[in-house]
Amino acid sequence: MMMNRRRRLLAVVKSAVTSVALFILGVSGAAADPAQMSLTPAAIAAGFSLSMFADNFPATGSGPLGIAFPSSGGVMVTDTPGNIRIFPTDTDNQNALTVPALANYGNNNAVGLATFGTNIYMTQEFQADVVQLNINGTVNQVIVTGIPNATGIILNPVNGHLFVSSPNNNIIWDVDPARKTKQTFVNVFYAEGLAITADGRTLYASIPNTGHVLGYDTSNGNQIFDSGFIPGVPAGIALGTGKLAGHIFVNTNGGTLVEVNLSTVAQTLLATGGTRGDLATADPNGTLLLTQSDDILRLTGPSGFTPVTSCTGTHVHVIPVINRAAMITGNGRAGGEADEVSAVLEFANLNPANASAVQACAYGDDGSFLGGASFSLPASTRLLAIESGKATLTVHQIFGLSTTPTLTAHAIITTDQPTVVQGGSIGPHDHIFFIEHGAHPGTIIGASPLSRVPVLTATLMLVNTASGAATYTVDFLDDSGTKLATTTTGSVAGFGRLQATLASLGGPATNLKATTMLRVTATGQTVAGWLVTLEPAELQRNALVLGVVKP
Repeated sequence: MMMNRRRRLLAVVKSAVTSVALFILGVSGAAADPAQMSLTPAAIAAGFSLSMFADNFPATGSGPLGIAFPSSGGVMVTDTPGNIRIFPTDTDNQNALTVPALANYGNNNAVGLATFGTNIYMTQEFQADVVQLNINGTVNQVIVTGIPNATGIILNPVNGHLFVSSPNNNIIWDVDPARKTKQTFVNVFYAEGLAITADGRTLYASIPNTGHVLGYDTSNGNQIFDSGFIPGVPAGIALGTGKLAGHIFVNTNGGTLVEVNLSTVAQTLLATGGTRGDLATADPNGTLLLTQSDDILRLTGPSGFTPVTSCTGTHVHVIPVINRAAMITGNGRAGGEADEVSAVLEFANLNPANASAVQACAYGDDGSFLGGASFSLPASTRLLAIESGKATLTVHQIFGLSTTPTLTAHAIITTDQPTVVQGGSIGPHDHIFFIEHGAHPGTIIGASPLSRVPVLTATLMLVNTASGAATYTVDFLDDSGTKLATTTTGSVAGFGRLQATLASLGGPATNLKATTMLRVTATGQTVAGWLVTLEPAELQRNALVLGVVKP
């Protein structure tokens, strides 16, 4: 694998050296270059920004490799000499020289990283293994052997399997870590970088030798996407989320960053002048991390918010989402450790054709205007803001506020499309509580914007606030609006309620773990007005009711 890759690189770059590929990326090595990647005028005009996550990695050519986000916190990074480090926080301007290596496995034996819950998996090129790591960097167990030059690795969120690329073997493997088995997913020439959609339905792979990024249906291995030729040798790939959804970002060996529209395959050059581009991975906070020859850069997308002094629109939502009491340390646990409870604001627009113009205004409970902003929510997309230091977009920033309000406040939000707006709180233990009001049939609620929320153990409560009886149709949707399962409830009396677990409503569907949205449609009544709550079963007694808005 290393010799074949060297031949490929020598055909592209004169000073190439050996290389590796990993995670949702492809990795290739070259001599260190002091050049710094910079944004193009088009990227600057669109509102992108670049910053330094961490620098001073060993200057061996390929530099930093795998990146993962352990459930215990911090950022785990591997590098070409085989080091494993955990940076204490996911913040910028860190120095690899001040973060000691937890372990060293030798050249090219600490490569790709992927996580599933508390489990951390790593590929080892020279040893041809996929292993599970302990949080201290030591090997917990060997998952599979016999994958020559095991490089790229990424989790299938639906079934917990791992996709692993083996470039010299021309195979992408499907690895079951529970059974410790592997089977060929697809034969493809020299696939390196890997990325997968949140619903697990499409796997993307960079093909450096041909300059393309290809997409595959994970249910049958059929190719369903081709980016066309991308200059610069595509290596690292990462899917955008939030406002960047519908695009894939490509970090190239030529020191450029390219954005590709997944619908039109249109390409936008975002950055140039960098060193050897290897990894590109999506950070849970909504940014992208890009490896260079000896550092990792962070790409932050545009906010798209314009200040306003009042909010007017066709659909009006009033939500007491900014509650300072919900933004500070909450209930203490044994040993003095505290549970963090944070405010949440979510917008969901599943109209496949039209974007929704949104205006969001914050008012103090004393009637004072605190701030406001307008933005466009693209069709079939969702925007989530969390009042947390780990979030790129926080709740107060939605309203153009520089800091969290010092007094209790509420939000008045207007939209020109029937966009869903909801507010709630996260915590403790990363569980989520949501309230939704129905001013029209067909309201959609967010079920699990956080990966660790146990969706199918949660209880859905429908409260009929009208005098007439109603029935409800509950559709389980993925982020694209594709229906995964549906059920129709029995009649709910006026001013009555229905309470049921999502598992019982979802039936036998096998991929509901990937569900991130529900669509609840009320029928059989002329007076619309109903309330939906979603709460983890084990914490129902602590669920927070944030308010009801009647039409």
